[in-house]
Amino acid sequence: MANDFVKWFYDLINTCNLLDATEFNSSMFWPDATAKVNLLGVDGECIESFQVEQSSVDVSCMLKDVVRRHILQFNPNLCDEGVRGRLDPHGLVIVLACGTLHNQHTVCGVFEQVNSPCGEIKAVLFEFSSHGLVGLG
Repeated sequence: MANDFVKWFYDLINTCNLLDATEFNSSMFWPDATAKVNLLGVDGECIESFQVEQSSVDVSCMLKDVVRRHILQFNPNLCDEGVRGRLDPHGLVIVLACGTLHNQHTVCGVFEQVNSPCGEIKAVLFEFSSHGLVGLG
């Protein structure tokens, strides 16, 4: 289930760089969705940070903006080391996804994302090198 979710999510977010892309939108999130994105430098220092609370529209717009501004493509590692899913006793699903980030045709970093498909992106982190984006975690 976690692999299917990660493949679906990143296939859609990767369409954000297309001019007519409309598939990645607020309907993918619960109305009270929350997300945080940290862009990190090579030494782990926070270069940029974005946080949106209680708004599916703002979450989808913020994620699209970051992807478009840095011309990002996500390549999630869909094997066991890159995707983990957990179901807690109450039925809440938590998904961890890791992978590489690309801008245009260059690997520019890595990412990690903890997501609850029930509505909240716990953390999305990017790392930058001196040549540009290095990762998302």
